[in-house]
Amino acid sequence: MTTEAVRLAVVAGHRRTEAAVVRPDGHPIAAVEFASTGSAVADVDAALTQLLDRHPAETAAARAVVVACGWSAAALHRLHDLNPVLAVRLAATPRSAVPPLNGWPSALRTAVSAGEVVVSGGCGVDGSAPVPLDRAGLRAALARLGPSASAVAVTGTFAGVSPDDERAAERIAETELPGRPVVLSHDFGVLGLLERENAAILNAALTGVGRAVTDALVAALAEHGLTAPCYVVRNDGTLMLAEHAARFPVLTYAGPEAAWLRGGAVLAGLDDALVCRAEHTEVTIGVAHAGRPRVAPGRRMLAGVPTTVGLPHLATVRRTARGADAVRAGSRSHLSRTIERMRDGGAPEQVVLVGAAGELPGVAEVLRPRQARFAAAVGAALAPVGATAETILPRSMPADRRRDLLVERAVELAVRHGADLGAIYVAELTELPLPYLPDSPVHARARVEGPPQLRARPS
Repeated sequence: MTTEAVRLAVVAGHRRTEAAVVRPDGHPIAAVEFASTGSAVADVDAALTQLLDRHPAETAAARAVVVACGWSAAALHRLHDLNPVLAVRLAATPRSAVPPLNGWPSALRTAVSAGEVVVSGGCGVDGSAPVPLDRAGLRAALARLGPSASAVAVTGTFAGVSPDDERAAERIAETELPGRPVVLSHDFGVLGLLERENAAILNAALTGVGRAVTDALVAALAEHGLTAPCYVVRNDGTLMLAEHAARFPVLTYAGPEAAWLRGGAVLAGLDDALVCRAEHTEVTIGVAHAGRPRVAPGRRMLAGVPTTVGLPHLATVRRTARGADAVRAGSRSHLSRTIERMRDGGAPEQVVLVGAAGELPGVAEVLRPRQARFAAAVGAALAPVGATAETILPRSMPADRRRDLLVERAVELAVRHGADLGAIYVAELTELPLPYLPDSPVHARARVEGPPQLRARPS
């Protein structure tokens, strides 16, 4: 049995599931792969079964289990697994030119909406409350619309500056609608009221299936005798404990893609790379920057809805399975043009190839690392736990105080997400002046990372 702090990762993609037990240096000491069934829980269970059957000692030695699945993306596509959500907006005036869920695709809105209401509340950019929270109005709305809702999403104006009214509304909703998940928008960013609101509503819609899937994953580990903590890959390629992924399922939407982007860079020994995942029917292209997935530029659209949720920047080219040489040449040309477009957007020159297929026709100087078939599992296994804190702070606050405040908040979140407190580091710290707001405050953001807490290996 290995004495190293190995981790076990399972990545259940749309077409293929891969799993591996990975050493700290990125080398898989046991690996399996098979065609995905479409059920994330069944695929993870099958991967654990195969690993334990073929490599029992190595698998049992895992001190953390990491999972990346596309179940939240599948739920938003199928629609029937979504929770009906009561959307509550807290604003200075109950009248709004743009009501909640405005502009959503009709089928998605029908599946998600259990009603929308705007009540007095929220705060201004300086954190002050222009009007008090209308607690009576909120209770009346919950009594009227709550019975048809399986979850509640609360969005307050400038809640990223002061979330007090959102938290007060959460307490009221939990009292009036016990057992229903309540999602708060300040957990999904600071700026952009509508985008933040949309992210909270989508997340609330996914909490039912999120809880069901994560509970089933944890149960599967227990049934296989694995007692290591279970982590889930987030959209940015970092991890959070499964119990938190159940609360924030929208943050795991692109976990499998983030895993292979990170894994491609790790296996190639590069911080920056243009990573291509080649399967038999398609090639997906993305960018790893500083070892992390690069976020798509522009509006952050999810299921046809503008949100604050950052997703990896990806492009997909369909492969030609059969046909004339001219058609295949056309596919090669399309692939080359897509890669060049990504490079024009700032992508690195080096192309790294991962996935089941072993070539990129028409693309020169391609690096295919050893174990490239299991890049997603390697990327998931070696990912750190991550957390981000952001808010709007007054410019008059000393800069070092702003930084300390944000880093402290981010570290608290990272520990809750499962990071080892003694090894957390600051990965990014940014400040953006907001001159168009009164007194020109600062949008401050801190991102921290750290290794996951590992189960102590039995003696």
